[in-house]
Amino acid sequence: MRLVETEEQKDYGGNIRKIVVKCIPENTVRIRSIVNPKCWREIRENSNENKQYLKANVEILVDESEKEDERSSFDVILSDNDKQSRPFGEQEAQSIASDYDAVRLMYLNSQNNDVATGTLPPFAKESVKHLPALTATDFFRAVDAGTNHEYANQSFWEIAEVWQRLCNTVREARRCILRSDVNEISVAAAMEKGGMLNLPVKREDLPYDVRTKLFQIEDAAWQNYLACGMDPVLDFQGLLSASSSLNPSEQMMILGNMIENERKRLEAKNSLRLLLDTTGK
Repeated sequence: MRLVETEEQKDYGGNIRKIVVKCIPENTVRIRSIVNPKCWREIRENSNENKQYLKANVEILVDESEKEDERSSFDVILSDNDKQSRPFGEQEAQSIASDYDAVRLMYLNSQNNDVATGTLPPFAKESVKHLPALTATDFFRAVDAGTNHEYANQSFWEIAEVWQRLCNTVREARRCILRSDVNEISVAAAMEKGGMLNLPVKREDLPYDVRTKLFQIEDAAWQNYLACGMDPVLDFQGLLSASSSLNPSEQMMILGNMIENERKRLEAKNSLRLLLDTTGK
């Protein structure tokens, strides 16, 4: 498993109640043996209180289909033909700058029903107001700064940081909205039970149907978030880890692909909203 992020959940007194760790699977394994089998009974009987985990010796299974085609997500974005036949020039820089400007304007010129920030909380709306303007020259110089390669590299990561800040703002905004919805449902369900309301509401004290509903809401929110392609961690981890094997043009094309995807997502969302508004009339 690869660690994606951790989140501390605190009570109203500021004390840490638990730490939620989100991971993604990297490999399929076959369990060869359990290191601490004596813990199994204790874990089953005290699942809510036990803090131990079963430990196993495993064997990594290799998917034969993956062995035949071991291409990273970056190779999908930039095929070998693209790398050779599409050098990064002023036209490519202008295209990325146009996509970035479109995204920036959709976030800056937003109203309450706007597709970009209509559902964002106030702190997120304030944050996106500070997105800087970037021109085609900025993108081009981050790739081709003559003989000053250090300047070009620094410029690229400064631009990447701008985009990562936007991604992080979107993530925190969605997390804030989800937490608010979950808390509202949890408190309402606890009040329906009657008696004294104990805060914070513990999920294990809620009825089964409410816990199921909360799980479905969280799962749907997580899937929607992944689908938007604005993860501030995984994409940039990949960009960092592959930086030694990519040339500046390839790095910028990958970042440009992230920006283009967000522009297309917002435009598609706007088209759908306009269609629904027209249908409603």
